[in-house]
Amino acid sequence: MEIVKRINTSAVLCVDGNGRQLVAFGRGLGFKNVEDEVPLSEIQRTFYNVSSRYIALVDEVPDELLELTSDVIDMSTGLLSYEVSPNLPFILADHIAYAVKRKEQNIVVRMPLSFDVRQQYPVEFRIGEYALKIIRKRLNVRLPAHEAVGIAMAFINNMADSDSCEVVKEFSADIYDRVLEESTVAVENRLGIQVDREGFDYARFATHLQYLFNRLNSGESIVSDNRKMYLSLKKEYPVASMCADDIASVLSRLTGRELIDEERLYLMMHINRIASKTR
Repeated sequence: MEIVKRINTSAVLCVDGNGRQLVAFGRGLGFKNVEDEVPLSEIQRTFYNVSSRYIALVDEVPDELLELTSDVIDMSTGLLSYEVSPNLPFILADHIAYAVKRKEQNIVVRMPLSFDVRQQYPVEFRIGEYALKIIRKRLNVRLPAHEAVGIAMAFINNMADSDSCEVVKEFSADIYDRVLEESTVAVENRLGIQVDREGFDYARFATHLQYLFNRLNSGESIVSDNRKMYLSLKKEYPVASMCADDIASVLSRLTGRELIDEERLYLMMHINRIASKTR
């Protein structure tokens, strides 16, 4: 197995003997040189067929979190009737990292599809509950019980054959596409940047807009004590705040729904992440 790129101290991009590309994890692998051969005895875990946009995420999430999500997915294979996307370990690790961050900042996101997920996807929901137990045990973080729904949705949205899975939404796909595109253009115009639509941060931004649609559709909003935080960040990041206002205007015009300040706060967090990667 030959190294073609170093990702971090413990992860490398490799090509195996059959010419297939993979991400390999192992203690100190990142200190080896490109074109070095890696003995199988030094590899702790491998990931095949990972999209390039998610390979970049490896350097952003702790190894222990990726190990945790991999263990959860390994456990799920005997329970699920379908294969999951090879990108799921990285998507799930990022989702959990962000959930932990929300917990630390006391931002509570209610899951409007909670009842539907419990009823229609009981296996995925149980996997979500199992993941919360593992997170509590390994990371010493007690996430809210409803985060099991978010983890379940990560599985549902990342079936290997994702076209076979569709969550019914009141807003049509056409409206969603318009909101996403107009919101992206609003961010680009306000910040004077070109957003990488193939990048992971953009995929995360698009996913958040989907969740936002679900909350608007159900009539639920973010519930937290973060209005003071919103007012503080609005002063600290006025341009990101104006971007959030622009997106709120797009949503209002195309869906007839209004955003509260705390939902704008959440948008600002994503906007800042996109902006930070383009500077």
